Amino acid sequence: MKLTWKTYLALGLGFFLFFLVYYLPAQLAWPLLQKAGVDLVELHGINGSWHSGSAAAGRVLETPVREVSWRLRPLPWAPARGEIDLVFGGEGRLAARLSSGYRGPQFGSAELSRVRAELPLSVFEDHLRGFGLAVDGRLTADLPFLELEDGVPTRAEGEIRLLSFQALEPVPLVLGDFSGTIVESDGQGIEINLRDEGGRLAVEGLVHLDAEGYQLNAGLTPRDPEDEELSRILAFLGSPGRDGTIPVRFSGSW
Repeated sequence: MKLTWKTYLALGLGFFLFFLVYYLPAQLAWPLLQKAGVDLVELHGINGSWHSGSAAAGRVLETPVREVSWRLRPLPWAPARGEIDLVFGGEGRLAARLSSGYRGPQFGSAELSRVRAELPLSVFEDHLRGFGLAVDGRLTADLPFLELEDGVPTRAEGEIRLLSFQALEPVPLVLGDFSGTIVESDGQGIEINLRDEGGRLAVEGLVHLDAEGYQLNAGLTPRDPEDEELSRILAFLGSPGRDGTIPVRFSGSW
């Protein structure tokens, strides 16, 4: 079959458009994404192409980030598909594989895998203050899989840990290390089993997350019954039962 000049012209234009889009600089693509409604992320100092680039700094969910990098391998049904790596909150680190639809991870379904995070609790300072909590420490996460629906976790596996967790008010007090293991994940919600790792505060409880919100039910007990300093701190949360355990319950909506 002999190709006409129109066919060659169409093929040439097709290849030209493909390479034009494929190598579109991220600095030019980012304003287009912002106009499309990507307003939860702000980036500055952008380099590279839209599918493989970096940014010197920015903000994600009002939290400062830096050293942002991404490598995307989009598909028609998952245009935001690839790997992200960034320094979160100035000190923490977050790396994950992401796959989401055209509306981004905050709307519709999104999947993250190989999630590795280490974040200072100061990143959540404003949110924790709403619960009357002034604490410090580091949050780490090792999640092979995490599924979001409209930005809310609905299915996951892995473990989350609190390291060097301490109260800051009314007196500074180191409480120890704690872990949360995901024990149930049915697509409707996630349950996380809480436990301590042998510090001065014994913890046993359960966290439930679903589309409606979150619930925490836990029992806090001084490992040493004569630890008066810790007992005074825990008294702000409630009165102990006969076994010395203080029940703690928190709940809220997203």
